Order: sequence, then C-alpha cells, then structure tokens
Amino acid sequence: TTSLPQDLRAADIELRRRELELNLNPGHIGLIPEICTAAAFTRLPELLKAIDRLSSITLNIEALSTDLGAPSPHTRSLQEPLLSQMATHASATNLRWTVAAPSFDHSERAILATRAHALGASGIHVISEAEVAGFNSLFNSAH
Repeated sequence: TTSLPQDLRAADIELRRRELELNLNPGHIGLIPEICTAAAFTRLPELLKAIDRLSSITLNIEALSTDLGAPSPHTRSLQEPLLSQMATHASATNLRWTVAAPSFDHSERAILATRAHALGASGIHVISEAEVAGFNSLFNSAH
C-alpha cells in the first residue's frame, strides 16, 4: 500500500539498488502501488508523478471504503465517484489501473468489473482460478 509520494520514491531507490546488484537495467522492474486509504486517494495525482517505474496502479475499493468510514463498500453511490476519479487520473497519465475487492462475492466482483472496465480499467483482482476465464474475456474485449 502507498500513502505518500516519498513511499514510492523510497521503493524506487531500493529497487534501483537491487537492479544494479543483479545487473539489470535501472527501471526494469515495475511497481504497482495499491491505493487503499483516503490519504493516498487524495494524493493520487502526486503519486502518479512521483516515479517513472509505475507499470499500473490498483484501487482497493474495499479498503478505501473502510478507511472512509463507509457503512458498506458495496454501495454503488460510493464506488462510482472513486472509480471515475481513478479512471480520470490514470488516463491523464496514460497508466493502466485495476480494481480489487477481496471480500466481494463473485457476482459483486463481476458487477464491479463491468463498471470498472467501462471506465477503462485493465483488470480486476481475482479470488479463484474459476474467475480467471470470465474476467479475462471481459477485459480482453474492446471498451
């Protein structure tokens, strides 16, 4: 999880050190930060500009909802603005994004995945092997 731009910069420095030790080109390893707090979400534009090795970014809709004190992460009126803002910021920086909802049941994740896909998401975190084919089919189709 990530809250501050300096969190990403610290990870970037450590990865660069490891890449040099392993004779890899600096920046070879990508980072995928997980946004799961209100503090991180409000800093999303700063986070997306903090380093150049971001390969994607994940919105953990459940953790963020909990951090916001929402009675339920399943509330569509809560999810829609979060998904829309994530889509806007990711699109503005040409960055792929995914969504996570670990305790949603399969049908709830399918609904969330469909809405996220419509906004340009690249995928949703799966919970079981049984979900992979269906979600791959959705996210491999055109927007």
